[in-house]
This record gives sequence, C-alpha cells and structure tokens, in this order.
Amino acid sequence: MKTSSATSPFRVINISGKNRNIVLNGQATQMLINQKSSDSPLTGFCNSKGRLLAVARVFYSNETTSVLLPGCIVSDLIMHLKPAIHLSRCQISIDETMFGHLEIGEIAEGKCEINNNVIFIGERGGLCWKLTNSKNSFSEENYSKLLMTGLGFIKKKTSSLFIPQQIHLQLMAGVNFQKGCYVGQEVIARLEHLGKVKRSTQILKTLETLECGQEIDIDSFKSQVFDCVTSDDETTALIVTGAPVCHTTNLFDVPFQRKKVLHISNLKE
Repeated sequence: MKTSSATSPFRVINISGKNRNIVLNGQATQMLINQKSSDSPLTGFCNSKGRLLAVARVFYSNETTSVLLPGCIVSDLIMHLKPAIHLSRCQISIDETMFGHLEIGEIAEGKCEINNNVIFIGERGGLCWKLTNSKNSFSEENYSKLLMTGLGFIKKKTSSLFIPQQIHLQLMAGVNFQKGCYVGQEVIARLEHLGKVKRSTQILKTLETLECGQEIDIDSFKSQVFDCVTSDDETTALIVTGAPVCHTTNLFDVPFQRKKVLHISNLKE
C-alpha cells in the first residue's frame, strides 16, 4: 500500500454532556440516539436550506460522542453546533491528539472496534478508518478507492453547496427519513417525496488536476467537483452534474443505480 507523508486531513470533534446525543440528533440527517458503542453511523449536518455543511462518521464512548470529518471544516461545524450544544449544557471541542487514516480492513461498514486502545471504523469499499495520534502517512491511494465507492466528504470550498440527495447520502445510509426533526429536514424530505434531483454525483477519472468546488464543463453541462484526490498522477473526483451518462464514452458501473464512472481526457473549465 502506498502512503503519503502528508498530514492527515481528517480530525475528530468530541461532544460531552448528558444530553449530547439528543442535541446532535436534532442537527444530523441520520439517527444518532440509541446507538451502541460498536456503531459508527454516516451522517450529514445541514443548514436550514438543506445544504450540507459536513459529511461525517459518528462514534461513541461512555463519556463522549465523537465526529470524524475533514479538518478544514472542523471550526465551521463547531460554530454551527455551538448554540444548540451550549443550550443543552454540553461541551464541544476538537481532539488535538487524534487523526483519521484510511487503511484496508475487514471491519463491517459503519461498525467501530477498539484494539490496543486504537479506534477502527469500518468504511465502504473494504476500507477502515484508523484513529491515532500520528499526523503523517495518509494514504491518498486509499482515499481514491473510497471516492470510487461514491462516498466523499464536504470540504471548505463545497460547504453549503449540495443537498444530501445530490451526493447520494441517502443511498449510503446517511439519511433517515423516519426520524424526527433536524436542521434542513423540511427541504430534504420534500425533495425526496415530491421533487426530482436535477444534478447528481458521478465519478470522474482524469489526468487533469482538479480542486474541490471547481466548476467544469462535461458535455456542455455545467458541473462541479464535490470531492477529489490525486494519486499516481491520476485524479479521482466525485462531480455533481446534470450530464446524462449516455453523452459520454468509456462508462463503468459504480455501486449506485444509474450512476457511472466518467473517463474524460479533456475538460473545459
């Protein structure tokens, strides 16, 4: 497995207090109460317009509930959650000693295990998160494999741009349409039951260098990079686009129905 010497971009937020799971549940797209310590649900945090501020894995201990997400949006999510957290007499802070790394693993997706005081969280595509105090050796190759499963994370430049359905969060057990109220629920539920998503996420492999939030043209359709990583001089990107997959060539199935991998050599910016 190839690794990078780059600092891990994934960090952990800790929430403590008696009512921490209740207050978090009112902010998240997935059910976060009545979970076991062996559970690590995928969830989104949205603004009042249903636009995603974060995609995260949540995990539990006896005294804290923790959120694994990209470090570049940690401060913004803490500011978003603080009013509700403090109103419930809970505390929220970044864990200064914990970093998330992606490894090949056999832990079931959405499950959490502790081995020799190290936390492991099962992820999509036969991957797992390893939470340690080491900043370095983040595997961009494994992150590329994760993006190929269709799962990506909100970054600084994509905050408040997309609704959960546009990135298929509901197809990855990241949205619970049976739970009670949460921030952004009205918009998300209405779209699920009455609306139609005009743009959705597809997977793009290209030799071009892309950035999160970058706007590109695909078959004359305005599209936007949701998440991406470059490994071995090739970029793997999740793009939100309205382009019909039949307009492109060299398409390959990915885990979602009606979604394809786009292999494009030339991009119009």
